[in-house]
Amino acid sequence: YDNYLAIRVSLETGLRIGDVVSLRTSDLQGDVLKYTASKTGKQGKAKITKDLADKLKRYAGTEYIFASSSKLGHRTRQAVWKNIKQAAQACGITVNVAPHSARKTFAVGVAKKQGFAAAQRALQHDSAAVTGLYVYSGLLTEAQNKATAALCAEDLEALADIIADKVISRLPCVKGCVAT
Repeated sequence: YDNYLAIRVSLETGLRIGDVVSLRTSDLQGDVLKYTASKTGKQGKAKITKDLADKLKRYAGTEYIFASSSKLGHRTRQAVWKNIKQAAQACGITVNVAPHSARKTFAVGVAKKQGFAAAQRALQHDSAAVTGLYVYSGLLTEAQNKATAALCAEDLEALADIIADKVISRLPCVKGCVAT
């Protein structure tokens, strides 16, 4: 359950799993999480759903949301990573599954709904190129999943449509062009 909650926080906020597990109970204020990114030292706030906020409040320890008996006082990112890998293996999932995929999924969602610049701000990236890697990686995974489903259904026309959509979406539209 703690892994589920940690991944869900990452999916809703884009936080790295290490930042998620180190959240203090006092960092949860209503449906907002206050945090400091350990990699960059940047501070931020992220809104989460009421449902997740309620679950975190019920789950949280006295000092850390993801409390542990370790000397750190909270679960480690390595423990979550190991548990996720074990769960994927137990379920027969052969593709690479890792907690950081939640951050990439978040990036794709923000980029689709609010644009690339919003994704860059939400991830707190100084470099647009780094954000581009996240969004492209997520889109590629999404396209691969759709393509696999199309192949499994032996629907080559659907596969061709998926590929065409991806190619067209990456073409710069010159003045006067009409989207079809």
